[in-house]
Amino acid sequence: SLSYNFTYDENIQAMYGNGTKKINDKIQIQVGLRTEYTQTKGESKVLDQTNRNEYLKFFPTVFLSYQKNDNNMYVFNYGRRIERPNYSLLNPLRYFVNSKISSQGNPSLQPAYIDNFELSHTYKENLNTKLSFTAKTNAFGLIFNLDEATQEQLIIRDNFYNNYAFSLTESYQLPIFSWWKTDNTLFVNYSVSHKTNAEISAEVRKGFEFYGSVNNVFTLDKDGKILGELNFWYNSPYNDNLYKY
Repeated sequence: SLSYNFTYDENIQAMYGNGTKKINDKIQIQVGLRTEYTQTKGESKVLDQTNRNEYLKFFPTVFLSYQKNDNNMYVFNYGRRIERPNYSLLNPLRYFVNSKISSQGNPSLQPAYIDNFELSHTYKENLNTKLSFTAKTNAFGLIFNLDEATQEQLIIRDNFYNNYAFSLTESYQLPIFSWWKTDNTLFVNYSVSHKTNAEISAEVRKGFEFYGSVNNVFTLDKDGKILGELNFWYNSPYNDNLYKY
């Protein structure tokens, strides 16, 4: 009764198209649309259980660029994509870590959807500033349930939250000498999650994240052969959904 015998089939039919239009010498736009029709079937022979799912979804994209002058370029883009649960998250059979902890997949998991908006500015092809907003809806993840009487913990998966993130990224490339180039990045992000299932008692977290890096590349000759690198990066503590990193 604890053996794995789970088969999963996933079929996807997709159709997409895109078009580009140059408005004038400075403005160019590109739009696209991808359509996906998905059918899934998960069958557990041990539990004598079959789960089917099918859905039709649309994923638009928009790209708009504005070349103000030789030194300044602005770009806006929007895209929507899908994040499907993988095979291991869908298997309903319980897996025992030890006598008190077990883990179980959820064959009824639904995909999550991610909408991403970005506005960027490039100055002299060296300094890049990017503002972005990302919304992840119908997101799925791990939930830890504890039986107070037996002190047994069951780890399950479910669609239970939406996540929204606002970020600022600064990157700067600087050739200090002909043989020494440096690439610097600063990233600040604020993330907040909201539960969509009131029956789940888990606490979702929010907060800021900071990341910074300095990457130095040293070359040996005019051919650009790399002599060596000296790099540094720092990532602050941050919160993401249930977790504190």
